[in-house]
Amino acid sequence: MFRLPRSLDGQRVQQQPEFRLAAQGCELFSRFFRGKIDNLLSGLQCFNDVDRPSDERRCFTDCIDVFDRTTSTEITAICCATKKTCVLDPLPANQLTDNITGIVPAITRIKNASLDEGKMPKSLKHAIVRPLLKKASLGKDTVSSYRPLSNLTQLSKVIEKVVALRIMSHVSDQQMVESFQSAYRKKHSTETALLYVISAVKTAMDKKQGAILLLVDFSSAFDTIDHNILIRRLRLRYGFVGKTLDWVISYLKERTQRVVIGDQSSSTTTLTRGVPEGSIFGPLLFSLYVQPIGDIIRAHGLFFHQYADDLQVYAHFDLNHSALSAAVKQMEDCLDEEKVWMARNSMFMDDGKTQYLPNMQSWIKV
Repeated sequence: MFRLPRSLDGQRVQQQPEFRLAAQGCELFSRFFRGKIDNLLSGLQCFNDVDRPSDERRCFTDCIDVFDRTTSTEITAICCATKKTCVLDPLPANQLTDNITGIVPAITRIKNASLDEGKMPKSLKHAIVRPLLKKASLGKDTVSSYRPLSNLTQLSKVIEKVVALRIMSHVSDQQMVESFQSAYRKKHSTETALLYVISAVKTAMDKKQGAILLLVDFSSAFDTIDHNILIRRLRLRYGFVGKTLDWVISYLKERTQRVVIGDQSSSTTTLTRGVPEGSIFGPLLFSLYVQPIGDIIRAHGLFFHQYADDLQVYAHFDLNHSALSAAVKQMEDCLDEEKVWMARNSMFMDDGKTQYLPNMQSWIKV
């Protein structure tokens, strides 16, 4: 109902597939999205004996055992900043904002009960998944041309934002923020990440040095996260205990979703891994999950920058053959260790989309 006015206003409307048999199309996409993850994970079976991280580097001084309660003022600000509406919402976002004064006390009580009890309400853990075309050049009638994007209720987004703010405060206070991660940080964006890498490469050129840039592409990064590994990492690396850890566990467990195209819907499926892409909380959990990759890159004397699941690794070298060979060896060794870490953490590098700049495949084995 809201798509036509948005298109008339000139707002961007993301493309969804148009199947003649939309109901069958929804089930087709649902099976494809699940099957893609199953196929990726099937390649990890040989790692079962050795592929669970046994050591987590402790980064915190103080644990976080409870989340600070929220206030009507905070809830009002978050609700007013939330513009998108989900089909599951009883009210469109603008109507919620218009009537926020009368509604906010009840929302605040619900959110504080969730924080106090360490539980995410089950009704807020259901997502509507809409298949979105990855690139305009891809075939619109091919399911592999689409990626799943989760759409959650406004109330879910509000509680996620409340918790995310408290987690970021803890991570910042304990100086655990990854300096070279631009996602989910104030005054940082995709532009920050791009400018940082461009500046580093140009600096090398000004010093009459060469540079190798590796653009790492993850396969279904948000969907393959292992919940048990994530929970362990939050506890041992970041100091989550008590009700804070209980809340995250509750958030992750028993999540459900269904694919929607137009007015048609697939059957509901239960998720056993991953975090919802398109949510507020998912990208933050992902950035905490993959932070150990930075430790690996630094250990090899290389440089990097990230924006969520976009990772750029680069090396500088003097313009002679021996320095180039050493830089290539550094990059190869780092890449090998990254792949081992990814396998141990149910993450996958897409070799076909991972690129080197300049094109150096003749020297570096992916």
